[in-house]
Amino acid sequence: FDAMDLFCGTSTRSDLSSALCVPDSALDLVVFENKCCKEVGCQYPAVVGNYGKCVQHSTSWFPSLTRQDGKPAKNRRGHKLLGPQFQREYLGKKVQPCCCGDKECEGLGYSHNGNIRVSSEQFIGSVSSTKEKTRLVNKLPGMTTKRREEILAKPSNYFIAHWHFHPRHRYIDVDRKWRLRKQSKYRDDEEETYDAAPPNFAPKRHADDEVKNPQLGHDRGCVLNAELDKELPSWMKEMKKIERASAGASTATPVTPDISELAKQREANARYREKHREKYNAKERERKRKRKARKKAREAANRLQLRSPKCMSCARNLYTTWEYR
Repeated sequence: FDAMDLFCGTSTRSDLSSALCVPDSALDLVVFENKCCKEVGCQYPAVVGNYGKCVQHSTSWFPSLTRQDGKPAKNRRGHKLLGPQFQREYLGKKVQPCCCGDKECEGLGYSHNGNIRVSSEQFIGSVSSTKEKTRLVNKLPGMTTKRREEILAKPSNYFIAHWHFHPRHRYIDVDRKWRLRKQSKYRDDEEETYDAAPPNFAPKRHADDEVKNPQLGHDRGCVLNAELDKELPSWMKEMKKIERASAGASTATPVTPDISELAKQREANARYREKHREKYNAKERERKRKRKARKKAREAANRLQLRSPKCMSCARNLYTTWEYR
């Protein structure tokens, strides 16, 4: 598609999403980086999570369940596209994913304002009983025996998203981060008591009550607002400004396209590889030959059950000499 028609010719969100071939909710996830698109001659800003490209040259800034070829996507956490605050990178920071195995939690994404470390004093760090720790971790949805053993073995390496805890067990501190309340005992909706806050609150309830209806919950500032659906996203103003400036410059005097530093480096690397291609190929052939010789030496040592370093060296020298014959 033509960039001028795309950015200056579209007036509705539906037209823009159709032109880019992306879901309507993906338009609210566009966050610009402080650099230009790495495509040669493109003056538009790159988008976070879009492999250094703008919205015109790539549509990979948002997660999805499947890839373009129909196969399951590897990085699909946050595929419900609830807002930029639920993506892996937000405001220049990245967080660890939730350690549960729940599909609904995977659809919500990442918890930037309330990732609870499993080993912290807010969770099992304040519990002395091993049986109670196991009971609390088992309350996570989608938990398997293997996963539970991994979490209990190294609890400091794992995090739980804040939406797994009931709203009455958590609050927002002065830094706008979710924290768990300190209580002597905790009760869930089934009237069971625990020594720490149980992570058995349904993520779907959080999505329905606190995200899609922020007036009923605590996640203020969510981008899902019905009144904004009819308007173009705010980043379109910047794209139109760049397009008008480019159009005005092209009518006045021809200018050389602005090439980013990354594009210049790629061109320099390509010229260097072309100049030294034969030398590079010779070195690559030598490396392959040595790898093949080492592989044969290891196979010979295993067949002869030679375990000492001296015998391994002898076998390696034998096959290296054989290779030069």
